[in-house]
Amino acid sequence: MMIMYIREVWADLESDINPEFRKRLGEGTDIVVRMNVVVLLSALAVVSAFEVNKECEGIIGVEWKEDPTDCSVFYLCYNGRRTKYSCPGTMVTDPISRACVPKGSKLDKCSEKNTPSIPCNAALKESCAKYTNCPVPREMGMPIIPEVQECPYPLLYDEDSKGCAYPDTVKCGDRIEPKDPCDYRANQCEGPNCVPCSVRHPSCSGRPDGLNVWAGREKTPYFVVCRGERVVHQGLCPQGDKGRMFDPEISGCVDIDV
Repeated sequence: MMIMYIREVWADLESDINPEFRKRLGEGTDIVVRMNVVVLLSALAVVSAFEVNKECEGIIGVEWKEDPTDCSVFYLCYNGRRTKYSCPGTMVTDPISRACVPKGSKLDKCSEKNTPSIPCNAALKESCAKYTNCPVPREMGMPIIPEVQECPYPLLYDEDSKGCAYPDTVKCGDRIEPKDPCDYRANQCEGPNCVPCSVRHPSCSGRPDGLNVWAGREKTPYFVVCRGERVVHQGLCPQGDKGRMFDPEISGCVDIDV
């Protein structure tokens, strides 16, 4: 049944090769189109299933339909049945050639249409430490795609110098200003065995400048140095013959009475 269906679809596609695509490709069009269709139909025979769909009702022959939300997906309608196909790897659909093409190539019209325009070296409102960076493409002719990057703690992104700078010299404006180490993505956990950021890093939120107790580690040797509600240093009281702990009342280290 599947083989017969593919043969029927191939016959209709062969007689309906898009003339505009022929012009764009020039010589060898028939070979390229045949190869594209063979690849697509082979994949359909392996991974796709038929489904009855109202969009395909009344359609005579084969009709190609793009997915409005996913550039890597398209559908073939044939005799009221719709077959879904996903392009391999990072390829996307091209409505003119009705085939899968390399993402970012000259034939890729879908990604360009669905991708919002993001400028390079631009500040992001979601965080005063984040910005967009445009790396040089590895291949000639490929588009420059901005990447979101983040300044290392406690630096912020300066719109004037287009680089990371110390908080005292940066004006965040309406951008959200991160202050704690855990406000930075680099310090967040990404695995099941990761120690939570709040355990690894202290917070200076609401704390005065200078030496402060490490919240959550009271009556221990751990302390934190704050400036502008940011962590400048996290330290440990030096240990001698007696055990020592940080005393917030004197903002210093004291011997532990046994």
